[in-house]
Amino acid sequence: MLALRFQSKIELTARAIRLRLIRSIGRQEESMSAKITVIIYILICFEFGVLLLILPWYPPGWWEDNYFLYFVTNKLHATWIPTLLTSGFAKGIVIGIGALNILAGLLDTLKFRESVSALTTLGNEETDIALSDHRPTGFPPQA
Repeated sequence: MLALRFQSKIELTARAIRLRLIRSIGRQEESMSAKITVIIYILICFEFGVLLLILPWYPPGWWEDNYFLYFVTNKLHATWIPTLLTSGFAKGIVIGIGALNILAGLLDTLKFRESVSALTTLGNEETDIALSDHRPTGFPPQA
């Protein structure tokens, strides 16, 4: 009798261990997906940030001799647009946006674990959304 109780307790703990292991493997897969997502977001932030920092100044004449810009201004008959966009103020705004992208990437790098846990909990929430067919109530169904 005592051996039977002991054996049933062992079976129960073995089942509990198996269930915990299966759940932890599922969490690790979700966690890995969240980690990859955050890493890709950080890389995109850095890439766009560096691109926006360098592009207005690096290729000489590229910013000023923009065919698309002149095409749009000719279609709109707005000759003031190239003067505005080739000014130092516009370049400064683009560089500022690039710096903000780099700072966003740095912030997410520093808060990597928080971002991953936020993504993981976001994916685990079950939403109770009542879907409607947009029919007013009180009308019989139509065939």
